[in-house]
Amino acid sequence: MRRLFFKTVLGICGIIVLGIVSLVTFVIDPAFNAFSEIEYQEESSLENRLVYGLLKEQPFAQWQSSIERYDSFFELTPSLIEASELPVDALPFTAPGGQGGHFRVDEDNMYFSYFASPLPGWLVLYEEGDSELVDESRAEFAVLLLFAGPLVVILLAMLLGIGYLLYAFGRPMRALEKAMEGFSQDPRVRLAPEHGKLIPNIVTAFNGMAQRLDTTLTEQQVMIAAIPHELRTPIARIRFALDMLRGKEGESLWQGLERVDNYVDELQQTSEQILELSRMDRDTLSVYPVSLNEILAQCGADYETTPALAIRLPEQDILTPGDSGLLRRVLGNLLDNAVQYHQSYIQASLTLTEQRAVICVENDGADLTPDDLAQLFQPFYRADSSRSRRSGGLGIGLTLVRQIVACHRGEVFAELIRPGVLRIRIELPISGE
Repeated sequence: MRRLFFKTVLGICGIIVLGIVSLVTFVIDPAFNAFSEIEYQEESSLENRLVYGLLKEQPFAQWQSSIERYDSFFELTPSLIEASELPVDALPFTAPGGQGGHFRVDEDNMYFSYFASPLPGWLVLYEEGDSELVDESRAEFAVLLLFAGPLVVILLAMLLGIGYLLYAFGRPMRALEKAMEGFSQDPRVRLAPEHGKLIPNIVTAFNGMAQRLDTTLTEQQVMIAAIPHELRTPIARIRFALDMLRGKEGESLWQGLERVDNYVDELQQTSEQILELSRMDRDTLSVYPVSLNEILAQCGADYETTPALAIRLPEQDILTPGDSGLLRRVLGNLLDNAVQYHQSYIQASLTLTEQRAVICVENDGADLTPDDLAQLFQPFYRADSSRSRRSGGLGIGLTLVRQIVACHRGEVFAELIRPGVLRIRIELPISGE
C-alpha cells in the first residue's frame, strides 16, 4: 500500500511538472513571443517616429554615429541605407498610425521595415530584435495563464491522483465487501491473493479471521453433535445402577451407591472438560517465562510408580512464555494417555532445536492408522472406542492439548515413528523469541 501511495505522489508531481512546462512552453511563451506582421509594422513605425525626429535635428554627417548610439525602445536594430538598396521584394505598407513604409520577410522568417529619412535618397532600415510589441489582450491572457495555469494543473493532477486511488482501491474493497456478505452463508469464503497487493494487512486479517471462525464453527458443530452421545452413556449407567439398587440393602446397597458415585464423577469430569474446551479460545493467558525442565520433571514425578517411564531432560534450562498450569495440563494429558495405552515403553524428552523447545512423548502399544493420526486431535474422536471406554477416555484430552499449545503460539504433531510406537511432538517458542 505504501508503494501505491508513493507511486501516486510521484505521478501527481510528474503531471504537475509536465503540465506547467507544457503550459509555459506551448501557451504562455507563445502568447508573449508570437508576433504578427502587422504588430511588427506598428512597432517599427513607432520606433521610426523617434529616430526620424532625432535625425531631423542633426546634420547628415552625424546620422551614422547617432544611429549606432541609439538605444532602441523595442530592441530593433536601425541602420542607414540608400534608397537604391531597397530590395525588390519589399512591399509597401501603411502603419496603423498612417505612416508609410516598406516591409520584407526573408527566407529565415525575419522581419525588415524601411522608412524614409529626413534626407531624400536615404532610408532607415529596422531589423527584428528580441522584444516585440504584443497585442494587449493576448498579453493579459498570458499573464492570467501565468498565475492561474499552474494552480489549475495542480488541481487537475490532484483530482487525477485521487481518482486513481479510488479506482485502485475500489476493486479490492468491493471484493472485501462481497466476501463479508458471502461469509455469512459460506464460512469457507476467502479473499483471493491478488487483492493483497493493495490491502495486504486487511486481506491477511480477514482470511485469518475467517479461518478461525470456520474452525470454531466446525468444532462447535462436532461438539454439539457429540455431546448428547457422550452424556448418554454415563446417564444410562446411573439409571441402570439406580434400577438395580431398588429393593437392596446392606453391603450390596453401599456397593451400588459407590458405583453410582463413580458414574456421577465421570459425568462431572465430562462436563468440566467440555466447558474447559469451549472456553479455551476466550481465556486470556497469564504469560510469563516458564521452565519446561521443571514442569516435565514435576509431571514425571506423578508417575514414578510406572517403571516403563523414562524422562530425558537437557542440562540447559529451557524457558517458554506461557501459563505453567495449562502446560502441566498438556503434559499430564499426554502422560496419562501414554501410561494407559503403553505395553512396555514410555519416554518423555525435552530438547532445543532451531530456537524452538521440542517436547516428545512416546509410547508403544499404539494400534493406530494414518487416518487415526489425522483425526487424533478432533473433539471426541477415539481410535478404539471400546478400549477408550474401559480406560475412561472421553476423546477430549488431545483436543485440549492442541488448543492449549495453539494459545502458546506452538504446534503439536502426532506420528508413528515405527509400527505400534506413537510420538506426540510439541514445539513451543522460547523466551525472547
